[in-house]
Amino acid sequence: AVVITSLGCPFRCTYCASSFLWNGFFSRDSVRTAEYIEFLIETKHLSDVVFFDDAILVGNGFKELMREIQNRRIGTRFHLPNGVHARFLDMETAGLMFENNFKTIKIGLETSDPALQNATGGKVSSRDFYQAIQNLSEAGFTSREVSAYIMMNLPGQSEKDILNSLEVCEELGVNPSVNEFTPIPGTAQWKDLVDRGMFNEEIDPLLLDNSILPHWWEGGFSLKTVQRLKEAAWSLRRKLSGE
Repeated sequence: AVVITSLGCPFRCTYCASSFLWNGFFSRDSVRTAEYIEFLIETKHLSDVVFFDDAILVGNGFKELMREIQNRRIGTRFHLPNGVHARFLDMETAGLMFENNFKTIKIGLETSDPALQNATGGKVSSRDFYQAIQNLSEAGFTSREVSAYIMMNLPGQSEKDILNSLEVCEELGVNPSVNEFTPIPGTAQWKDLVDRGMFNEEIDPLLLDNSILPHWWEGGFSLKTVQRLKEAAWSLRRKLSGE
């Protein structure tokens, strides 16, 4: 089952529509969420629960939920596939996640370029990312459970930046998860690209799909470059898994 414990995000990343869709950040009561998870497991006989919040680690709600799940002895596998905020993943949070049997944890790295990190909203720094991975490692997690969410084809991004991000993953023993940028109407990134004449505001949305964008967009990577970087990421994943 997919569970959402909060709506919105306090950050304003230039490529993200969360702040455009939700006017603020709203967190659900932790006890009620734990009750709902317990109900799902008991009635649906689930083995896995996936959290799909945009900013699940913001505030104290996640820690409270983890303690409530522990108290109720809810036995299932949990997953965080949505790129959680590295700066909020402290040692206590990492420990609670390990104790509650988390099997998928994606950390939002996005880019290893400090200038691009700041230009896109300042949500994460390389220091935050390193500390988060260290906390997870000390808690007992390995590369089997942890991966880094890396964005590719951001406006102004270089191929070297992606390769540097992959090097960071290799250094820390973290699986890379490369995701292609797609311009989303209403975001700051969209408005900037339209203002600079990169495409018309009335463009067919299908042309902005990440599988089509590299075929025509001169503002980003070519199809060959995208494929080459994807293959580099898969190669690293195989290396880290011992294949």
